[in-house]
Amino acid sequence: MVGSNITLSDPNRRLVRAYKAVRDNVEDVIVLLAKHVAAHCAGHFSAMSSVSIDLESDEKVAAWLLYLNRAAFNRLYRVDRQGRFNVPIGRRDCLAVVDTENLRSCAMALRGASIMHVGFATVLERARAGDLVHLDPPFGQVAAAAEAPGSTVRDLFAKEREQLRAAAHAVRRKGVYVLWPDGGGVRTRVN
Repeated sequence: MVGSNITLSDPNRRLVRAYKAVRDNVEDVIVLLAKHVAAHCAGHFSAMSSVSIDLESDEKVAAWLLYLNRAAFNRLYRVDRQGRFNVPIGRRDCLAVVDTENLRSCAMALRGASIMHVGFATVLERARAGDLVHLDPPFGQVAAAAEAPGSTVRDLFAKEREQLRAAAHAVRRKGVYVLWPDGGGVRTRVN
């Protein structure tokens, strides 16, 4: 098993469900995504943007998320306070085909991996000496940050990143290897 010693975690429940669907049922995800791609137009994108997806199957959530992410402006994923996708449509040529080979490769890579819906604190608590942890710093919720009295969005994001950095340093002292993206997107270890 490729991923038998791998754990993936994210606080975004939809992303976690998508990972699980690709790992466990990639062929169904491919079929559902192909239907979105075939139906792609401004109307379909708008309808999918406003659909209440959370009660659907993991496979439908995965296809929905992949479609909207690929069809959205700059391939962004952003939701409002009610969890509704709120990025405008992007260029029309972004959906030429469904990359079945890549999705199947992802499914193989995820086979045997544990995929959890938890935050970084839980992951770091479980890490043991010799483990490798890759951390992707949080960017926070723009809506909540914008309404915080006396704080800017940038200040709150900086606070979240600093909390993560402190936790990363703590597990590093326990012998856990930590990868952290620097400003240029290159993965480096926490010193």
